[in-house]
Amino acid sequence: MNNDYFEGILQLRNSNKETEDYIIDSVKKKKKVEISNIKKVRGGVDFYFTSNKHLFRMGTELQNKFGGILKTSSKLHTRNKQTSKEVHRVNVLFRLMDYKKGDIVKIEDDIIKIKSMTKKITGRRLSDDKKLIFSYDSHVEVLKKYKTTVSKIT
Repeated sequence: MNNDYFEGILQLRNSNKETEDYIIDSVKKKKKVEISNIKKVRGGVDFYFTSNKHLFRMGTELQNKFGGILKTSSKLHTRNKQTSKEVHRVNVLFRLMDYKKGDIVKIEDDIIKIKSMTKKITGRRLSDDKKLIFSYDSHVEVLKKYKTTVSKIT
């Protein structure tokens, strides 16, 4: 295959070194997929994948492991001359958030410890241990962590 060949783009935004290394390492483990090009763009990195199937799988793996916003779109690229089937190029946008699983955040006057981040943010309210679910478009304020010692409980 040509080095410029790609079937889809994984657009990683608000990224960090850990997620970029995770993508590269997981692609090295797979035999039928390669990254043909890596481009640094404003706000993140674009990975050009040679397989749409693995591109979708990588997007869901990233969302399950790191939590964030995942959006997919496809665009008609060409038509196969032999089979007359449409060939699509796929874009998968994955946007990491400023917070992660295990962080303590403030959402709408509630102090919450984040338990999971998939399609929604799931956490426990610290005041009464009630489970709460929020969307990514909620205003989230990350609280600082302080190391303390509890001397007495009454």
